[in-house]
Parts: sequence; C-alpha cells; structure tokens
Amino acid sequence: MTVDGTLIALLSPYTVGDTADITSTALTSYISLTNDEMERVPSTVSTSVRDMMQAFLILELFEFSRGNMEMSHEQIGDYAYTRATPGISSYRMKFEKMLTQAMGDDAASEGVERTDAAGSFPLDRNTTPGMI
Repeated sequence: MTVDGTLIALLSPYTVGDTADITSTALTSYISLTNDEMERVPSTVSTSVRDMMQAFLILELFEFSRGNMEMSHEQIGDYAYTRATPGISSYRMKFEKMLTQAMGDDAASEGVERTDAAGSFPLDRNTTPGMI
C-alpha cells in the first residue's frame, strides 16, 4: 500500500482528487518530498504504519502551504490548552511520537534522573521521634 487519497481522508478533514483540497499532482509531489524523511523510520516498521507516518508528513506540508503550520490550541474532550508561542504542527507531533515508539525509545516516559542522585536521596524514613 502507498499513501493515497483514502488514507489522507481517514487521517484528516482533507480530500484528494483533481478538484479536491489536495490535487493528485500535489500528492505525488508531497510523497517525493517526504521520502527522504521516511528514511529515518526503521525498516522493521510495517508498511501500513509507514504509510500512515508518511501521510502525517504530507499533511504537515499541506498545512504549511495553507499557512496553518503551527498548532497553538488543542482540545481533547474537556481538556484544552493554548500555547503562547506556537510550536510544531499536530501532524508532525504524531509522526515524531510514532517514530519514537518505532525506535523503541521509552526514555521520555521514564522521567529524568540526575546522575549525581542515584541512591543519594532515599525517602525519609526518619526513626527519630518528633518534637511536639
């Protein structure tokens, strides 16, 4: 499978076609533009996931062409937030998250540990009676 109009429509509000949001010619160009970045994706990733990841990159380029590149507000159910300084597109965020998962890098979910703190700061198990 390759990235096509059906996949783009599943992942976004956009359609692909001669008179649609993204023309077939533009989709072909976007695929060529994103091929180099797809080299970062490990070869062990399934074809369908690779296609989805490439579709997210294509959608990022399309959003950029429309001037909607940076996400400044997002709402998920009852939770919403706005960034004062917009960062990257939500499509790029999804691609990067999938890439991190594909590479098996769980460091972001494990937290940060200072190198000088290993075992130095145990929880307080004070046995000295308190002064009241």
